[in-house]
Amino acid sequence: MYRADHPQFGVVAYKQLQCLLITEDDKARNDLLHEVEMANLVHPNIVRLIAFTFEPQHYGIVLEFMNLGGL
Repeated sequence: MYRADHPQFGVVAYKQLQCLLITEDDKARNDLLHEVEMANLVHPNIVRLIAFTFEPQHYGIVLEFMNLGGL
């Protein structure tokens, strides 16, 4: 997990996903897409998904940064 500055959202958290598992396993790829689709949920106890990258060798998610929190 990395902390980064986003031009639109300010401080965000970036998590790079293990692409080897995703590229070799259709179920893992489908599970990731399902999680991205579920990202429309709005709740105070759910971290907001801001963006994702889904390109070979560059799978990752950009999340709302939780100050003093853990993911």
